[in-house]
Amino acid sequence: MKIIPAGIDKLNDFQQVITLAFSSTPDEDLGEWYSFNKVEKSLDSSMGKAFLAVKENITVGAVHAQPESPIFGKEGLNKWQITNIGVLPSHQRQGIGGRLLKTIEDEAKRIKVEKLIVHTNPDDRRAVSFYIKYDYKPVGIIEDYYYRGPAQFFIKRF
Repeated sequence: MKIIPAGIDKLNDFQQVITLAFSSTPDEDLGEWYSFNKVEKSLDSSMGKAFLAVKENITVGAVHAQPESPIFGKEGLNKWQITNIGVLPSHQRQGIGGRLLKTIEDEAKRIKVEKLIVHTNPDDRRAVSFYIKYDYKPVGIIEDYYYRGPAQFFIKRF
């Protein structure tokens, strides 16, 4: 398996993997909470970074991160948010998600990002366990953050 950078030319692969990865989770209705158009804009402007996991010429995983908010100047640019990470259900529990996470962390360190932030549905125990396994520290739950309920936030400092 290899991890490759994903630009706009790979957006369809990114979208397909993320959609399938979330198809059997509490957050399967991506249209309620995620915008692939915003991913495209972040990649087009070179603000965001995305990577794909490819195994035997099949895209099996994807990750995207971007600055939390460039409006906040250095503070927003040095704090990145992982907007999504997913692995096809048939390829989960094989370390692919961990490799994608390490790749986006390495890229963040390379460009001098100081913190990565991610949030997830606290009822999605697999996602919560995943981030804790990779040393993301739980920093709180915000009630009613999502349309359907709370979000659990995690942070990793470099």
